[in-house]
Amino acid sequence: MSPGQQDLPLARLESWMREHIDGFRAPLAAEQFEGGQSNPTYRLRSGAGSYVLRRKPLGQLLPSAHAVDREYRVMRALAATKVPVPKVYALCEDDAVIGSAFYVMEFLEGRPGNYMARQVARWSRQYQASETEQQPAMDRLIEWLPCHLPPEGEPRIVHGDYRIDNLIYHPTEPRVIGVLDWELSTIGDPLADFAYHVMTWRVTPELFRGLAGVDFTASGIPTEAEYVAAYCTRTGRRRTPDWEFYMVYSLFRMAAIAQGIAKRAIDGTAASRDAHELGRVARPFGEQAWALARSLGA
Repeated sequence: MSPGQQDLPLARLESWMREHIDGFRAPLAAEQFEGGQSNPTYRLRSGAGSYVLRRKPLGQLLPSAHAVDREYRVMRALAATKVPVPKVYALCEDDAVIGSAFYVMEFLEGRPGNYMARQVARWSRQYQASETEQQPAMDRLIEWLPCHLPPEGEPRIVHGDYRIDNLIYHPTEPRVIGVLDWELSTIGDPLADFAYHVMTWRVTPELFRGLAGVDFTASGIPTEAEYVAAYCTRTGRRRTPDWEFYMVYSLFRMAAIAQGIAKRAIDGTAASRDAHELGRVARPFGEQAWALARSLGA
């Protein structure tokens, strides 16, 4: 998908959705689906989850072409049958809202392939869109990662942001009682989820809430190798020979996220008070990722 903010007036669309779609919550962001030659289609991300918007193209059109209104009414009628169609929420035939007629329907998450390729492409775009200064390590990683993708495995539910920070622990027992922040969940590669979690073992406490350098024996915390072995035992899998790729990707992804925070801090739109501090870790995360990639024979 490609960024879709350029031709969607998000402020007007957000106002319309707040009025016409029950349960909608801001903020609103958009990405245009690639492919398709008729009606532009976008994934809308909001505080209430994802939607899909289908619109007529802008400009002069043939009278009976690009009938998104007909498409909307047909799917709404089919909802009462056994035909599997997405739920449609609302139709807008007022061109003043976004420049052409459109409708909004639910986003259905299928089981598409190429999960890691799509993730690498997504976070590469995110980084490039928020770059504030040149970072050679990130430029090299954007070239390196697509050339070293691991074989695709069985898709599973992935959390998308599975970190110690998003876990709630029992107050007196060594067990997790809650997993929070599922907004990035999807169907994909579970090793990407787990590696992002294990990244904590590779990062120093000074850089970003890490465990690197901790005396594991004294603290009673398992080493990375012990932790990964326990995961493999519990899931019935062998340790993948591509484990280090997943660690490179995790560090790269964290760098891209931090760079987005840095850009928002500069623009004055960051939600967190410590956004400037978080944004500063983008470069060291990228450099650590590139150093690891180089050690693998990059």
